[in-house]
Amino acid sequence: MGDELYQDKFYPRYHYRPEKNWMNDPNGLIYVDGWYHMFYQYNPGGDVWGDIHWGHAKSRDLLHWEECPIALGPSYEEGELHCYSGCAAVRDNQVYLFYTSVGQGERGPEDGAQQWCAVSDGDMNHWKKIGKPALPNELRGDIRMWRDPFIWKEDEYFMLLSGTLEKRGCIGLYKSQNLREWSFCSILYTSQEYELLECPNMLKFGEKYVILYAPLEGTRYCIGELKKDTWEFVVEQEGVFDYSVGKRGFYAPNTYLTDPEGRYLTMGCLFEWDRMSCTYHRGWAGMQSLPREVFLEEDGLHIRLAKECRKLRKKILYQRLDQITHTSGDKVSEDGGQEQWLAACLQGEICCRVRLPENGRFGIKMFASWNGAEYTELIIDHTVHKILLDRSRSTQDANVGTEQIEVKIPKGGCDYHIDIVLDHSSVEIFINERYTISARVFPDNVFGGIAVSEYPEQGAVEGFIVYGLAL
Repeated sequence: MGDELYQDKFYPRYHYRPEKNWMNDPNGLIYVDGWYHMFYQYNPGGDVWGDIHWGHAKSRDLLHWEECPIALGPSYEEGELHCYSGCAAVRDNQVYLFYTSVGQGERGPEDGAQQWCAVSDGDMNHWKKIGKPALPNELRGDIRMWRDPFIWKEDEYFMLLSGTLEKRGCIGLYKSQNLREWSFCSILYTSQEYELLECPNMLKFGEKYVILYAPLEGTRYCIGELKKDTWEFVVEQEGVFDYSVGKRGFYAPNTYLTDPEGRYLTMGCLFEWDRMSCTYHRGWAGMQSLPREVFLEEDGLHIRLAKECRKLRKKILYQRLDQITHTSGDKVSEDGGQEQWLAACLQGEICCRVRLPENGRFGIKMFASWNGAEYTELIIDHTVHKILLDRSRSTQDANVGTEQIEVKIPKGGCDYHIDIVLDHSSVEIFINERYTISARVFPDNVFGGIAVSEYPEQGAVEGFIVYGLAL
């Protein structure tokens, strides 16, 4: 990493991103021959969106990444201006990349998007486009904004493509025996709430299927059964995969389907939009999330950090295994609560257990300035039955977005297992493997105070550890 970027207080230290320029969606996550490969949306010419290529990186452990040559660039001579998102698939030991090809005018994203394909010569550093398009345009039907292929394999290959149909977000299903000849199966899923769906993923757990998708407002999922005689998807449960604000937190999921341990590992882009209204440029924008293991239990979908992330724990900054209490020496916050700085770090992990009564309220402040004027706070508030990520005091920059994130939760007392990872300008929160919240924050301070806020009926904090994280 260049010295100038390393000195940037917002630059991530252990989340992956190329050294400079714009990046967004992860694409084509695939494990091949001992390497986790990640492709991603990339502008090689600047730190704003545009001229979209596919960047490429690989890793042995999902943490330490090696940048590879750019995999795909637009075929300008053929009217292609951007290589939008897509996936990777393997057939006969050959890796295929499928992506949405976009130009302008009649080849624009609304009605002219096409699905193209490239194949590797074996080293995955050189790619040849062999399908231009790879799917006949007639398979689009009346879908607009047709995009983001995602492929999985059973007895044959299946592909999801998303878009909008009659002003409702939709996901179409297609199938192939050989990745080259495709046919339409059905409109698998139609949203009653969102006009456009993006980046669909399909995960299979026995007879149950889980669809992940991004509807321009966080990331959602639905669990159900795929009836292969009619190609109907029967939805049994729907929920939120990550409670981000629009495209300003975790977005555009993509999943490793070929993990050697049989796990589903999902990553998403931690977008930069909360600071894009600022007039200054930093030479970079966007980062990838940490990998999340996704699994299905009888009570629903569970999400947790991949176990590899524990290797980032380099030292313990604070540890208390019994109940945390507040002393008379604690300074008083403006709203009458109290806090003490348990630790200070900008790249760390907070793990705690809390037993909260029915009318209880619990808070953790992070990225705080020494005087307590600037901070981001996670609040679990049983009086309003919500989990809140309060960013209203997270920065001194009036141009940065600070919208509060809210998660509705059931009434009643509850035990909470909380895992929070911080990396200079990002926060990813995992609560009981059921609620995930991701956001970007841009604090002016470099102190990074961490505290437990004291509220009436705060319950019992039964364990609290702060780790310093690094590669």
